[in-house]
Amino acid sequence: LMALIMSMSLASVAFAADVTETDAANGVIAGADAFKAGDAVTGKINSSEDVDYYALTVAKAGIVTVTVEHAAKEEAIGTYFTVEILDEAEKSIASFTVAANAASVASPAFGAAAGKYFVKVTKGSVCDTTVEYKLTAAVDSNALSEYESNDTREDATAIELSSVYSLKKYSGTIPAAEDVDYYKFNIAKPGYIYIFVENDANFKGSYAI
Repeated sequence: LMALIMSMSLASVAFAADVTETDAANGVIAGADAFKAGDAVTGKINSSEDVDYYALTVAKAGIVTVTVEHAAKEEAIGTYFTVEILDEAEKSIASFTVAANAASVASPAFGAAAGKYFVKVTKGSVCDTTVEYKLTAAVDSNALSEYESNDTREDATAIELSSVYSLKKYSGTIPAAEDVDYYKFNIAKPGYIYIFVENDANFKGSYAI
């Protein structure tokens, strides 16, 4: 019985793995190499035309961060990589560039429902050369966040009301000008509703009820 319990426990644990890109196949989204949070993916950009696709499985909703590491050159200028994260409908959720002199760069954090997402890696501004990288992803399933894609009222992220003295803060991102984030909540009885929006000082957004 004890052996059976241990076997069942081990089966429920998702172990991290080392993943190497299949260079001949992952140039299109249909051939994306699969990985999950905690895996270490090794890949390389061989030319200005090279494209690497990876399929990230998010097992539980949360805030996701994708990180790219590479051998940095302090004297180098420009960027080695351009990275874009897409949802299963191939809509862009977040994007970032990786400078040649930066050893590690993380994506903007974004809220994701459980499901499949794609990471697209292409060449940056640096001239043609073979450049290797390591790709990882982390998921914080305890954080309060929007869940993309919530661009319509039907797909609105459900949020809970909180006391004005104990606020529940939900994180969201606007990766592109055309992005729209919808949220929905239930009101149990009449009263005043206060909505607080915090954002980066360099960007100004708006909301409507």
